[in-house]
Amino acid sequence: ASKHRNTFIVLIAFFLYIDGVHTIIKLATSFGIDLGFGQTTLIGALVLVQLVAFPSAMFYGWAAKHVGAKLPLLVGVATYTGVTLFAPFIENATQYFIMAVAVGSAQGGVQSLS
Repeated sequence: ASKHRNTFIVLIAFFLYIDGVHTIIKLATSFGIDLGFGQTTLIGALVLVQLVAFPSAMFYGWAAKHVGAKLPLLVGVATYTGVTLFAPFIENATQYFIMAVAVGSAQGGVQSLS
């Protein structure tokens, strides 16, 4: 059992952080609706997330080749942590779009490395 300790720790960490990732993805539009944003803003934010996520995934892959996957994953999780701390203070669409860029930057990398 002790020879699989690191694998066990990685799996536990994965289940914890990927649940947070999925929660943010699922609740992003509900959050925007609760803030009173219209359909155009919500769709724009979703498109922005996708546009940022693709190059982010490529960058995280490049970074993982050079420094290993752990550090880029930690950066992605830290970005998601920052998003969750910033979200309660969003008051306008510009801030919502800033959050979308942050989510996209983390989403592409975290999902590609996971």
